[in-house]
Amino acid sequence: MTALIVIASIILFFAFLLFMPVVFYANFVNELHLSVRYLFVKIRLLPEKPKKPKKQKKKEAAKRAEKKQEQKKENETADKLKEVVKKTGVGGLLEIIGEIAKIVGRGTMSIVHRIVISKLDIEIRNGGEDAAQTAINYGYISAALYPAVSIILNNVKKYKSACVQIFPDYDSRETTVKCSVRAKIKLWWIVSSAVKMLIGLLKELMKLKKMEIL
Repeated sequence: MTALIVIASIILFFAFLLFMPVVFYANFVNELHLSVRYLFVKIRLLPEKPKKPKKQKKKEAAKRAEKKQEQKKENETADKLKEVVKKTGVGGLLEIIGEIAKIVGRGTMSIVHRIVISKLDIEIRNGGEDAAQTAINYGYISAALYPAVSIILNNVKKYKSACVQIFPDYDSRETTVKCSVRAKIKLWWIVSSAVKMLIGLLKELMKLKKMEIL
């Protein structure tokens, strides 16, 4: 009985973790700030924290060895690609790349479709050299931004707040952008999509090995 309680508790704990949301924050005024929070842990992605200077510099020999290793890996990758092209032709290589792109694309979109946007605020004050240039810039920005935001909102699961404002500023020569985004997705959807993507890539790899392409 005790063992069952322990197992049930472990399952409930992992279920709790999987169904907790991962929250992404993005802010842009003069600099892009990106961060991610899961439960009580918040990690800043951008701007990166300044790295502490290393006490000792790498020796020249170690640097040369590292560079040589990187060059070796690049050469191995290039040789593999040449071998694939030799066996399948350029068309075959493009077909393989296309299949991989489809797998990655499906996995990415399955994540995107589960995102909930809690906040999306964009404010652009558009300036120009003169009134005519400001009006032209305003038209370009509007034609690009509104459809892009519409596509994003149509593809996410739902959004709670979205405000996009573009103002022509005839008194300024510069364009200023303010943007604030908060979005979340349950960890389960990220994990399940990543697993499906990995399975798809492994199947493609096994197929290529079976055909003796790799």
